[in-house]
Amino acid sequence: MGQECSRPRPGTPLKVIGVGLPRTGTSSLSAALEILLNEPVYHGGTQVIRGPEHQVRNWIKILNQWPTNDAGLHEENKNILKETLDGFAAVNDVAPIYAYLQDLVVMYPDAKFICSTREVESWEKSFEMLGASFLPLLLTVFRFVLWPLPTLRYFPDFIAGVRRLMGNLFGEDVVPTRKTYFAHEKLLRESIPEDRLVFVSVKDGWEPLCRALDMAVPEGVPFPKVNDAKAVDELMGQSIRRGVTRWGLVVGFVCVVGAYVYRQI
Repeated sequence: MGQECSRPRPGTPLKVIGVGLPRTGTSSLSAALEILLNEPVYHGGTQVIRGPEHQVRNWIKILNQWPTNDAGLHEENKNILKETLDGFAAVNDVAPIYAYLQDLVVMYPDAKFICSTREVESWEKSFEMLGASFLPLLLTVFRFVLWPLPTLRYFPDFIAGVRRLMGNLFGEDVVPTRKTYFAHEKLLRESIPEDRLVFVSVKDGWEPLCRALDMAVPEGVPFPKVNDAKAVDELMGQSIRRGVTRWGLVVGFVCVVGAYVYRQI
């Protein structure tokens, strides 16, 4: 997960759609795609936290309007997807696209769908720290702490929407298990043509990814190794510190104004 969000480059065609689950090496894959494509890559974790506020609000809108039997709303969500991804060569780690896989297949007929994988036991274990009763409390705290910060104030609502999506698609909306892992793989295989869907493990380095994209292995460039969980923790830690600081300024200002008013009485 990068520390800065990517900026779209108008006219850039979308070549790669990453469809792997969180904590399967999505941050490493995004970094690798940036090197290979040398064009903007939309990595959901970074963009939702550090990108323009309208983007996270658009994702929330898509999540809130799904599922729907209203053809108009469905078309509106597709247009939001296209608008958000315009100018990026790749997108990765954006859960709302799971609900629009078949649409994306049609919208981007030349794009490859890359699913990052991980040993299921290891993947399952990486979520054990998020207890089912702990996550709702955590979101409540985040909602308060992040409220003074543009873009970030919407992050808890985005996560809540993703939880609903995962629950509807895979039957687990809090702490995912192997049930989600295998249901996700089944959804991909049912929604994406076999010749356009590729499964890769970031542990295998450049070769599988480059082969899937028909590109040469970068000479002398090590494959990026980014710890997904650590990257998220660091980024959220920075965000929480910013939120607490902003609240401190607000409280300080209120105290100063209150003291001034009190002296005038």
